[in-house]
Amino acid sequence: MPDILRLTKKGIPFLFLHHSIASYQDWDDFEKIRGGKYIRKMPGIQEKDRSTFQHEVWINVSIIDKNHPTVKGLSDFKLYDEVYGNVRNEKNVKPLLGTDQSASDPVIGWETKFNKSKIIYIQPGHDEISYKNPDYRKLIFQAIKYLTD
Repeated sequence: MPDILRLTKKGIPFLFLHHSIASYQDWDDFEKIRGGKYIRKMPGIQEKDRSTFQHEVWINVSIIDKNHPTVKGLSDFKLYDEVYGNVRNEKNVKPLLGTDQSASDPVIGWETKFNKSKIIYIQPGHDEISYKNPDYRKLIFQAIKYLTD
């Protein structure tokens, strides 16, 4: 059993950011753990089913669940980042962040659970432009605090 599965059975929380949505393409459980998957070009995957990306776009980040501890106190904000489209999401994810950016899926952040673990995924976070944004920094801080309380 991979170590990450052992950790979820112990209830260790996880925060996944940006490119992690495309990690471990051949491991089906990782999609379930993370709550979604970026579908890369692979044998047997038709072009229409692949995920997309676009670099260097403005994203209007909207707070979907204003009462969730990860986003509490945040107002909608803008980021200059990379977006993903046609990402496959698990049915049990709880949307936290959204966007109206046309090249992006509408949900760009969520909470899910796997075994005993709380899991947060935040799609933005491609580079230092987002890392320097005070709203993004507060979002990451609050996600860590929520997951570790």
